[in-house]
Amino acid sequence: MAVKVTIVDWRAAGALAFALPYLAYRTVVTEQVQPALTMLRAGGDWSAEVPLLFVTLGLLLAGAALALEPAIGSKRYPVLNLLVAGGLLVGFVYLGFLTGQDQLGCSVLSLTWCG
Repeated sequence: MAVKVTIVDWRAAGALAFALPYLAYRTVVTEQVQPALTMLRAGGDWSAEVPLLFVTLGLLLAGAALALEPAIGSKRYPVLNLLVAGGLLVGFVYLGFLTGQDQLGCSVLSLTWCG
């Protein structure tokens, strides 16, 4: 049972592509891009914004799974894929924690530091 360490598999680029919707979403929200932001908030303050945030966070997790697939399915370990998967997993956990803190702390608990 020989373990084969390789440099990269094509799934690393595909996994990084799964991060693009989150980056586009954050750009629209933080830069206040008006045509897209108006569409997102058409039914109220948070009508489509929060569900879209959760979908894009889920895509980060799916990208990490795609990058890890060569290491799980066989005895090959592409180094770059493992780094991409680790980065996407860390990003998912960090952004998920921040989103949960924002949603629970500000919306449910009505904490005073939310602004």
